[in-house]
This record gives sequence, C-alpha cells and structure tokens, in this order.
Amino acid sequence: MNQFDMRDYIENICSNLNFDLKIKIQVYKMYFPMRYERATNNIIFHPERVSKTANKMNIPIEKFLLFGTLHELGHHIDNMNGLMSTDKIRNETVAWENSRKLISDDLLEEYDEFNKINLNSYRIKLNR
Repeated sequence: MNQFDMRDYIENICSNLNFDLKIKIQVYKMYFPMRYERATNNIIFHPERVSKTANKMNIPIEKFLLFGTLHELGHHIDNMNGLMSTDKIRNETVAWENSRKLISDDLLEEYDEFNKINLNSYRIKLNR
C-alpha cells in the first residue's frame, strides 16, 4: 500500500464515522507512525513508520491504519471536549477509552491489545 492509498484509507475511515479531519502525509521528522495534531485538527502519518510498526506488531497495514486512526480520533474527541492534558499517559488512556465506542464488537479485543501495546510503549519511553 503506497502513501496515497494509506491517506485515502484513513480519510475513508474518518468519513464513514462522520469526522471531518485533514489527513496529512509526513515523511520526515516524525517519531510516531500516526498522531493527532490538535492545533491544526489534522491526523498526520508517516507511511514508512506505519509499515514498520504494523510489521513489528504482526498485523496487516489496513488493520493498523484502522486501529491507529480510531485511536487518533479518540484524541480528537478529547480535544473537542477541551480535556487534553500535558500528561501523555492520561491522554493515551482517554483516547483509547473514547475510541472504543467507535469500533465494532468483533474487533474490540484486538483493538484493546493494540492500545495496550501503545500505552506500554509510552510508559517505557517515560519511565512510568
């Protein structure tokens, strides 16, 4: 899947859930595969990091993009409610909780596992 297909895939997920966000491709200076940028109301993704992280997690790119997009939409919901904080662990946990409402029941267990891995990576980075 090339970067433009990835962008289209993410846009379709957002559109199907009635979220009107800009999706930007970034191919440099980005540590994370995906992130929500609250100042610009954008979801930004790094195609190479998406592919590498999906491979590392042993999940198909499409599923990674779905789960990652839903998680970023969780940040967007938190931002819309004016509740984003400077505490990264809190933000990641709340994004996970918010986005669980957006995913189908048959994918919920896998989605929770995806978010546990994400949250654990933040805890390791922050020594928490």
